[in-house]
Amino acid sequence: MKELAGKTAFVTGAASGIGLGIATALAQAGVKVMLCDIEEAALSAALEQLRLTNVDVDGVKADVSLKAELAAAAETTTARYGKVHILVNNAGVGGGGPYGTWTEASWNWTLGVNLMATIWGIEIFGPLIEQHGEGGHIVSTASLAGLISGGALHTTFQSMA
Repeated sequence: MKELAGKTAFVTGAASGIGLGIATALAQAGVKVMLCDIEEAALSAALEQLRLTNVDVDGVKADVSLKAELAAAAETTTARYGKVHILVNNAGVGGGGPYGTWTEASWNWTLGVNLMATIWGIEIFGPLIEQHGEGGHIVSTASLAGLISGGALHTTFQSMA
């Protein structure tokens, strides 16, 4: 896919940060962009600002850690734009602390957003991109935090010595 203008992108974590930056750059290149985020107020504010520049953007609120919500967001996107050419798996959450302090819900949320949402995105949007035969791209971002130790584990083992 060499020409972006007129294509459609779906961007997760699009209401702020890198996701909003990617959505903005795509929209400025003539891509129709569906912004997806769990934060409804931030999503509305991002859409309001982008629409001031006369770009073709829309938004959908979804918890991307839940496959059913991401599938519904994909349906909303195809209903609005017809096709999807670009998926940007960008949503991510942080957290941390010494082991033993995280709840099962904290682990489920973090793994759901940072891992499963990427898997669900590929599973849901991959076939949508392939079916129109026009080509496309799947881009998955990751945080540098995934490569850096928080130090809590090291500190814990030192205190045991």
